[in-house]
Amino acid sequence: GDMLLSSESKEISQRQNATAVVVGSDTDGGTSGVCVTVKLVRALDGVVMSATNFMVDRKLVIRIINQ
Repeated sequence: GDMLLSSESKEISQRQNATAVVVGSDTDGGTSGVCVTVKLVRALDGVVMSATNFMVDRKLVIRIINQ
């Protein structure tokens, strides 16, 4: 997945007056669905403050795409 560089987080925090940024990625989970990873990253130093992973059912993804 994509990585947020520490220099980018500092730039974003200064430009947006943010103390943290949300970053994430998704991967194909096959017939099960889509695997999603989300992290809350402290903008000052890039430390991950919180993170979670979850699966979105493939049927739901298809319905959203087809709307």
